Amino acid sequence: MAENDKDKKDERLVYGPPRDEVEVLPGVRRYQFISKSQHRMLTKNLNRIAMVIIALSLAFVIFKAIFSGTGYSVYCLEDRSCMRVLSQPEGENCPEYIYPVEMVVASRTADYDRFIRQGGLRCTQCGNCTKWCILEINIPEVAARMQELTLEALASGKVDAGLVLNEGFVDPQSREPLTEAAALARYSKPGYEKVLKLYNEMQGIIKQREVNVAAR
Repeated sequence: MAENDKDKKDERLVYGPPRDEVEVLPGVRRYQFISKSQHRMLTKNLNRIAMVIIALSLAFVIFKAIFSGTGYSVYCLEDRSCMRVLSQPEGENCPEYIYPVEMVVASRTADYDRFIRQGGLRCTQCGNCTKWCILEINIPEVAARMQELTLEALASGKVDAGLVLNEGFVDPQSREPLTEAAALARYSKPGYEKVLKLYNEMQGIIKQREVNVAAR
């Protein structure tokens, strides 16, 4: 009898505890019927379904960015290294104090509201932030394409005109909306040519929308 017990003990040391036992702490085990792998088929299937959903979601985000023309945004690691441009001296910093990473992430998902609130419409495409990106993402190209998409969305009514006026074109220091006269004065400076062009086009769309509403 003693020899049989010794053999069983040696067998457990070599092969480990039986599969229907769960080791909680060294030397302490409890028996759980559900711990057997054959009783966990539902969990395996749920894991497979979850992985498929994650893969499809990732593929949707990637292809959406590629087909919208903002494919560079997919490479963004969101490490915020590009934000070092904000602490650089004048001429090497971002003139509008925009968070480049927020602008790129908004471009990846075509989130117009986020793009506008983060100052994407005011991006001058100077390229000062690109040199700080560890992956050298062409941030000005992403911003330019997203500005075009936002303009199209405004024209089709997908973007609220009030959002553009109140949060799209603001003073970078006070964050207060610029009046039309103040905006024209600011964006008439050298380096703001693209912003001025975008501002005038959006103002034209907004005014035309107002005329259409008044004519109804």
